[in-house]
Amino acid sequence: MHGIDEQVAKAEKAVAGKVPVKRNRFITLTGATKTVNRQLEAKARALAGLKGYVTNLDATAQFVIDAYHGTTTVYMADPDDPIAATYARMFPGMFTPMDEMPAALRDGGRMTVG
Repeated sequence: MHGIDEQVAKAEKAVAGKVPVKRNRFITLTGATKTVNRQLEAKARALAGLKGYVTNLDATAQFVIDAYHGTTTVYMADPDDPIAATYARMFPGMFTPMDEMPAALRDGGRMTVG
């Protein structure tokens, strides 16, 4: 979270005109208007700390990354798995039930196991 706090603080300074705008993922430019992208900040905070841990869910969950938008959806394949159940309690809303996966993905989806 410390890294996110620093990046958001830099973005807020840039939006306020105190420092020049450099590459900062939390700044949204619309014409000459600069704003801090609070939705992206919230998403980054929600995902902070997940790196390296969700990979333990090889057959328990299926990860789908939208190639156009870059959004990730995690489908719960085995809700009885104790690790997945723990993650689901720790991060409510992280998993989407498998029956909500589009049929085209479910039928032709490729599962890679580490």
